Amino acid sequence: MTQPSDINPSDINPSDINHFDITWQERGGPPRMSANPDYPQGVDLDVRAPSEKAGPSCTVKLPYPTGKGVIGTWLVRCQRCGRAVGITAASRADDPRSAIIACKGMEGVA
Repeated sequence: MTQPSDINPSDINPSDINHFDITWQERGGPPRMSANPDYPQGVDLDVRAPSEKAGPSCTVKLPYPTGKGVIGTWLVRCQRCGRAVGITAASRADDPRSAIIACKGMEGVA
């Protein structure tokens, strides 16, 4: 997985967020570890496989801060292509705030 500092800001397009279904699945109790102090404003994830980086993708903004008080997973599903991913969060400052997700089966469509 790409580290947050490796994401090219030009990949992030805030207009892409309107076609995602985002739901929270609680997976445990409160977080047991402290947040990573290197990311006090959250992290931007790139969940594309290396082979998907040249193809079309979207950026989805996640509810941040999570504020749920427990560990869980954001289930993110694109209404356009059907791609679905799970992104874990722990109700901490270093939770994901956005993710770049590759489009599934939509070659040449951005």
